[in-house]
Amino acid sequence: LAQKMSGDAQSVPLNDRIEQSIEIISDALKRYKAKELALSFNGGKDSVVLLHLIHLAMERRRQATGDNECTLSHILSIYFRLEDSFDEVDTFMEKTAKEWNLSVLDLGDFREGLTTLQNDHKNIKGIFMGTRRVDPGADQLGAFEPTDNGWPSFMRINPILDWSYGDVWEYLLTKKLDYCVLYDQGYTSIGQTYNTVPNPDLAYTNEKGETAYYPAYKLSDGSKEREGRTRRKQ
Repeated sequence: LAQKMSGDAQSVPLNDRIEQSIEIISDALKRYKAKELALSFNGGKDSVVLLHLIHLAMERRRQATGDNECTLSHILSIYFRLEDSFDEVDTFMEKTAKEWNLSVLDLGDFREGLTTLQNDHKNIKGIFMGTRRVDPGADQLGAFEPTDNGWPSFMRINPILDWSYGDVWEYLLTKKLDYCVLYDQGYTSIGQTYNTVPNPDLAYTNEKGETAYYPAYKLSDGSKEREGRTRRKQ
């Protein structure tokens, strides 16, 4: 991963990406109090990177301002638990919540979940998202983006919008961060059990003559990240 993967849109040094992201998070921490912010955490690789970056930005702010409430435990973490989610993702979520002392609100469908959040947690104004430009509908988003018309009103905060697939894996591996075991089984983008399979670009035949898969970080072409998200519910 020393060199950028093919298919990664812009070749920017990872340290520059990190500083850009921390700057966006720091800006959000100036605009909003910790109790006015939520973190959308779904157990995926992008949200793990985001979680760690918020931790670093909050650490810097605490040192600079002495604000002891600027911690992850003061931010509400929200989990949109979709129907047919992977057990491995749910297990990783629970483990991560314990390790990072996260306060997790379990929500369902996105729109209904945001409505619940708006009704039950009126203090929340901004939501940190692990959205990247490769995600559907994200190509025109900015770092600070209000929710669309017709949706519950929040400010979406997108610190890793411009990160590539290679950036994400370089960060996870160099920082030695835990991630969901599915990524070691060839999954490169995780949705629901009915529409997610291991990435065919990572398939190989093992010594028993069976199809096996290299781990997600072995994918050489970042543009193929969603190749395992092709199946539809039967």
